[in-house]
Amino acid sequence: LHDALPIWLVEKALLREGFRTAAASSGKEALAWLAKHEADLLLLDLKLQDMEGRQIVRKLSELQPPPPFVIITGQGDERVAVDMMKRGARDYLIKDADFLKFVPEVVKHVLEQLETERRLAAAEERVNLVQSVVERGFSAVLIANSDFPDPRVLYINPSFTDLTGYAPDEVVGRPLSALGGLTAVQERLRHWLLEEERVLEGISTYQTAGGERWGEWRVGPVKDKNGRI
Repeated sequence: LHDALPIWLVEKALLREGFRTAAASSGKEALAWLAKHEADLLLLDLKLQDMEGRQIVRKLSELQPPPPFVIITGQGDERVAVDMMKRGARDYLIKDADFLKFVPEVVKHVLEQLETERRLAAAEERVNLVQSVVERGFSAVLIANSDFPDPRVLYINPSFTDLTGYAPDEVVGRPLSALGGLTAVQERLRHWLLEEERVLEGISTYQTAGGERWGEWRVGPVKDKNGRI
């Protein structure tokens, strides 16, 4: 960091709060370390002796994955800090009388933000994976609500359309009874709703524009986060 603020003071403030640190006194040294290690968060002083802030930020963007970073700048350089935020900085710190007090707070806040983003990305990936499996699966899928006696259709996948001839715009949002070709299946489903069986399995006929077909059906409850079917 800048000569006026020894780097060991920043490390001490972070270590006191339980963070692990690695220090570099120049941009070249920092980039060499990052080439061999992965950092959860980088604190970058814009006043490095061998590189300008914009130059090192450009170098960081070339790393895979680019490390998240927080800018450290002197008083009066807030415009530069804002510019760095536009270039990807997660936050910035000003070297003033309260600097060392705020370093751990900012680091903790940014790391919590990053963890939240990682969890959201992982959740979205799982949702996309399940959606991809359902959308591209060979099995026909129909999802309905549990309104009795005539559940309303919430979703059908492409395989359901291929096997039955019913398109989404024909059935989604309509009562299950609108699917006249699936009368036998509907009767079994109503029985399941009355008996509250956990899973219904069976083979029955259904009607399509191409004639009668046989289908093996599995029906079971799916609960939302509030426990409702």
